[in-house]
Amino acid sequence: MKKFEDLDRIMTDKTRIFKKVRENWQKDRKMVLWDDRLSIWMSTKGTDLTRARKISVEDIEEVSLGTHSDIVWEKAKKKIAFQSDQAFTISFKLATRMAPLYLIAEDSQTARAWVEGLSRIRDRVSRMTSRQRHTWWLWEKFKAADKDGNGTLTKSEVKSFFNSINLSMNPANFEKLFKKYDDNKSNSLSWGNVKELYEELLIPNEVRNLYYQIAGEDETLQLCEFREFLEKYQFHKNLTDEKLKEMVRVFEPTATESNLEDPNFEIGLYGFAMYIRSAKVIDDSSYEKMQDMSRPMTDYWIASSHNTYLLDDQLTGPSSTEAYKSALLKGCRCVELDCWDGANGEPIIYHGWTRTSKISFKDVITTVRQYAFKKSDYPVCLSLENHCHIPQQQKMAKYMVEILGDLLLRAPVDPDEDCLPSPEAMKGKIWIKGKKLKEAAGDSKKNKAENDDFVVDDEVSEEDEGEGYAQGKDRDSPVGNGSIPAAEEAGNQKKQKKTKKIKLHKDLSDLVIYTQSRHLKDFDDAQQNSDYRHISSIDDKVCSSYAKNQSKIDSSNYNPIPVWAYGCQIVALNYQTACEEMLINQARFKQNQGAGYVLKPEFLREDALRNNNFDINDTSTFPRSQPFSYKIKIISGCQLPKPKQSNKGEVVDPYVKIRVVGPPVDDNPKNSRTTKFIDNNGFSPCWNEEFTLTTWFPELSMLEILVYDKDVGTKDDKLANSYLPMDSIVPGYRQIPLFDKEGGSLYPATLFFHIEISE
Repeated sequence: MKKFEDLDRIMTDKTRIFKKVRENWQKDRKMVLWDDRLSIWMSTKGTDLTRARKISVEDIEEVSLGTHSDIVWEKAKKKIAFQSDQAFTISFKLATRMAPLYLIAEDSQTARAWVEGLSRIRDRVSRMTSRQRHTWWLWEKFKAADKDGNGTLTKSEVKSFFNSINLSMNPANFEKLFKKYDDNKSNSLSWGNVKELYEELLIPNEVRNLYYQIAGEDETLQLCEFREFLEKYQFHKNLTDEKLKEMVRVFEPTATESNLEDPNFEIGLYGFAMYIRSAKVIDDSSYEKMQDMSRPMTDYWIASSHNTYLLDDQLTGPSSTEAYKSALLKGCRCVELDCWDGANGEPIIYHGWTRTSKISFKDVITTVRQYAFKKSDYPVCLSLENHCHIPQQQKMAKYMVEILGDLLLRAPVDPDEDCLPSPEAMKGKIWIKGKKLKEAAGDSKKNKAENDDFVVDDEVSEEDEGEGYAQGKDRDSPVGNGSIPAAEEAGNQKKQKKTKKIKLHKDLSDLVIYTQSRHLKDFDDAQQNSDYRHISSIDDKVCSSYAKNQSKIDSSNYNPIPVWAYGCQIVALNYQTACEEMLINQARFKQNQGAGYVLKPEFLREDALRNNNFDINDTSTFPRSQPFSYKIKIISGCQLPKPKQSNKGEVVDPYVKIRVVGPPVDDNPKNSRTTKFIDNNGFSPCWNEEFTLTTWFPELSMLEILVYDKDVGTKDDKLANSYLPMDSIVPGYRQIPLFDKEGGSLYPATLFFHIEISE
């Protein structure tokens, strides 16, 4: 086993180049262990580390050496030459929703160093308390500022240290602070000096004032007073003596088993500040609690992906089985397969009529089998967009039966059922969503075409329903005729929509048990002629007017909350797109242990809808007579990041925007507020601004929190975000965790809020 110093030297070497491998490409990247020893930086374009992505070591689940039995490595071996001991895989915790990294090092020594080094760091981090993590983070910042490595910081090095933690200070205050901690008059600060200085800076005035307010006239916070604060202001319920002592032991440095028996034990200012930093705005139990999974499938929102096969945009981007793996590991339970005829009789998947690359249908089904239940045991839906002719449809059915085996649902769960089965009853199963032949009612000739092919009465596919039928193109071919005049094309389109039939092979049809696709004419027709087995696809533009004719060719997303509010179970988003809408989706499906299914509010479930006339746009039908009020005081921030998480550049001028994101009745200008900006202080900006927001539907709406850097003459940089399900927010003095645009943690960056909730 190597010494950690040797591993560290290799992992911090910025000259080493790695081959990042995906299923259909391999590209050179640089990767280094960053100065804080808590994160990796990997270049996102070529080998330029100035354009890099930060990856937290805490997010790593496993680091493994070698290629193992993985489809990505199997394909890589056929395309490039490398030794197995040069290859390693970094897998991430499921909650991060990050796809694995497949990497090839320049040599086996580098690969082994990274595997062993990351494993050691990960193990060390997992055992750290919050205080220890902070100390380690600070130590790495200290070492980075100590340019000559002599263990002390000169004035200029202290200024660099301040800049790295986003702290600006006027010269007079800096001189005063430096002099205070330069206890041996050496014109430099030791590690101990810097640690004490930092702890003073870490306790902002607002926390200091709160401490003395609770402590009272004697200015000492006793254990009994702290208990009262927790119960009265932090809304702790059932706080036993043992639970109280357990909490205090975590953050109060002077706490011991014996002195905690004294009810007058004093909690210091530093210990109280550490507690405040740990006061979460959403209790972990709200994510860890498992919901009732025994209700019909229609009573759940289902995490769903649109154009799952794409890694990038929908016109020219690459398709890959890795995209399916990534979506499934992010908790997605419904993935889309856009199926077309391929060469040599092999069906393929890609975005038809575009220049996106093509992947094998068989490879996708193999990937689905391998990763369907890594994240969650609850059922997975394969949503088929079938553009194939009969022979390749039969091959599709053959591959699904052979590869998925017992995982594939082949018959109803209960022959006597009159509603969809529950996620619990379908656990461990993969079911198919797609077109199905009508059952022959004594007149089989009506359903058969020549050569025993079958036709479906529905004229269009689900994709066509959403995006306009075929747009003048031959439905059975991905090649359009661009020479048709616009007027004639529109006429042909109209004619096609009335007359086109879809041929469907019986073998493929037989695999569709539930979610049988039906064209939605109108809701009255659906009520009369559809049953629980049927499903209709509705484009986001049709579903509600908020989309306002947005095109989806750029892989953009729409806000899923209004669509959930209208009752849709499957709201498909582009998982490959890093955007606010996906962050909302992630926040919603983080609930229920990340199972990919979230139980709808009671007023949106089938039983309730049968007995009421609920309308999301009509307040008289709402389940409550008044909205909830959220009085939010944005107190301060701590260690906010710089744009693109840089360690360089000017100190930021931050401000905060908060907004209720939800159905139209909640998502309005009155529910959007912005603080003033603070000059040159990203370390501990203080706003102390109070706003009141309201929501009729905390079960549906999210609190959106965005942090910006005020710029002059250019667009303000977005520094961080947080999306909080409003029904999970815990009132009191709370820390708001902050995330980057992909949902990655920006620890130790936080905001400090006080929240009051009333109805």
